[in-house]
Amino acid sequence: MKKLLVFLAVGALACAVSCKKDGQVEVRPIDKDAPEWMKDKSLPVPIEFGVSAVVSTTTKTDYSIEQDGLFGWDWFRYGVIALGGPLGEEEAHPSINGIEAKNVPTQMFQDGTAGGYKTQFVDDSSNPLTFYYPIKSDVNWTFYGYYVRNGAPRYTSADITQTSHDFTISGIEMGACDILWAKAAATEYYGHTGYNADYVRAIMNQTNYMYLGSEWAPHLKFEHKTARFIFNVKAESAYAESTMEEALVTIDDIKVSGLSLSTATLNIKTGALTPDVADNYGIKQVNRDETTPFQPVYNDGKGKRWGDPLFIFPTDLVHPDIQLVMTIKAFGNADFVYTQKLKGLEVDDYCFKAGKSYIFNITIKSYEKIEINTEVQDWTDVPVEAIEIG
Repeated sequence: MKKLLVFLAVGALACAVSCKKDGQVEVRPIDKDAPEWMKDKSLPVPIEFGVSAVVSTTTKTDYSIEQDGLFGWDWFRYGVIALGGPLGEEEAHPSINGIEAKNVPTQMFQDGTAGGYKTQFVDDSSNPLTFYYPIKSDVNWTFYGYYVRNGAPRYTSADITQTSHDFTISGIEMGACDILWAKAAATEYYGHTGYNADYVRAIMNQTNYMYLGSEWAPHLKFEHKTARFIFNVKAESAYAESTMEEALVTIDDIKVSGLSLSTATLNIKTGALTPDVADNYGIKQVNRDETTPFQPVYNDGKGKRWGDPLFIFPTDLVHPDIQLVMTIKAFGNADFVYTQKLKGLEVDDYCFKAGKSYIFNITIKSYEKIEINTEVQDWTDVPVEAIEIG
């Protein structure tokens, strides 16, 4: 997703941008069309997120076999918590303590740009909710976003366990869901060091009320906390496909062994993802999108994806002895179970890293000879390593 440069058109603003003198911000007269909370400091300031791309180009995510990812869908939901206070002693905001939010497409008239997204708090029926900074700006707030499961149930404060001043989510199921985490911390602006009412008023004053289009507004840009495996199966050519028709050669099963079978805990403040149980390894099935044996096809050299993405712990957290286990049937022959230790980014690197997508392309040459090419790619689809067996 490309980063969007946002220009907000605000009418009837006669004030020019103020000057900064000797490191101080010059306070300008409040425009008559400014929000009431700019004119009256006894009113609460709404918590709003910036108008921009919600995710960067390196944090595209998938749901099931959907290529376009989650962030273009209205039903995509994630949790948000606001923490404030001295470092290491943060407390949750009284309202934003683990609540649901969604991405809302931006509109030109309302937001000054179209084609982007902004974060919006929502209720059970997806209606917009508004929360506020405390009137007294004695606490700096930092926002954290997290995505730890597909679909229902909703994100609520019940997801989060607080121990002293630590905030965690435990029992996260691994495998079928991309685990995402984001932190929106304020950039210091002339003595204002965190998101609060005074911070927002200062930035609003200095940006001609275009605060949400500025770099200083909070933005949630998510990071992947897992490594992603994708398996593509194809016939080497149209001719190879013809030699395997009528179920002469089929793929009946793909599994990955050596994976941690533990649930996970996400530390909301640090973004650390850790297994709940150590040394619990085994086999995970790569879910298929079909109920019959898989017939390799050429499909203009693209083949066809086998099942859903598999999201795993990065191997700096668990042991890296991860293997592909695939069952191949050839008509008239016994089942052949193919195993191969999977490699990461380098020839001798068996590690799989958070935020990387490893795409394994398995090529079947013909009925007489089967050759499997496994190509590992990083998130930006740069070819890294190929393994040939045949």
